[in-house]
Amino acid sequence: MNTKHAADAESKNSGREFTFRHTKNVMDRIKDAREALGNARAAVEAYRELAEDLATVQITSVQREEFISRFIPMPVAVTGTVITDRVENNVNEARAAVRLILNGNTTADAHRFTAYGVWQAGIEYLDHVRDAQSKDTYFNRSILGQETAKKNLAKLVREVVAA
Repeated sequence: MNTKHAADAESKNSGREFTFRHTKNVMDRIKDAREALGNARAAVEAYRELAEDLATVQITSVQREEFISRFIPMPVAVTGTVITDRVENNVNEARAAVRLILNGNTTADAHRFTAYGVWQAGIEYLDHVRDAQSKDTYFNRSILGQETAKKNLAKLVREVVAA
């Protein structure tokens, strides 16, 4: 039910929810719905192609560590400043959480050492593990929003694999 409610909310917020009343403009609304369905199908197909492509790319332990360090970078101290122990500890804890996802039960054994598995671990971390300031922030970030980190995740995985 949570998934259904989230999908309903996303449809409503993005203008992809359609209700057809039998009015003189009903055919225009049906045309809009067909276009939205076509766009949804195209998005699903693009996702499928990306997932299948990433699933064929093997990734080494060294590349996984490179991904983690670039995915959750340690801030660079500006001249005259230092990175506090607290900040360093937070980064190390976040990196450990990604390692746990990669090595735990959530990543299928078949994809543990593929670009797809690393990509999925990044998504899982961003959607479900990373702390949020509030429930609204969490919901907006993981369900409604188009988060930059998630949007650029596949590109980062490809860069790490290519290096």
